[in-house]
Amino acid sequence: MANSASGESVIERVVKIMDAFSKGQPWLPLKELVRITGMSSSTVHRLAMDLASSGLLERNASGEFGVGMKMWELASRSNPLEEFRRRGLPFLKAFMRPSGSMWRCPYLTWRTTACSTWSVWTGMERS
Repeated sequence: MANSASGESVIERVVKIMDAFSKGQPWLPLKELVRITGMSSSTVHRLAMDLASSGLLERNASGEFGVGMKMWELASRSNPLEEFRRRGLPFLKAFMRPSGSMWRCPYLTWRTTACSTWSVWTGMERS
């Protein structure tokens, strides 16, 4: 239910704030959040501070906001790719153990196609 002059709900406004962050802009000052979201400074400040107090956003030493650890934790809980990796890794390890070779696992995300290579032995990302 909308509770603002713009007709946007609180959830819609929070999503606008979270959408402002990107790989290229992981930290944003309040002024930039206001510009990107098109919301008033007081609204963005209030919501960003509430999100930071809950851990969904963080503030760095410069006062800029970034995606918080709580948001990453929540996202990782329901990541289907992590479940796919967790279930498949034992089979791939058993299959690759004799050669010690690498394997590639391409996967499609909602924004892009990514491809990573993990060491079968260490699980560490190589590329």
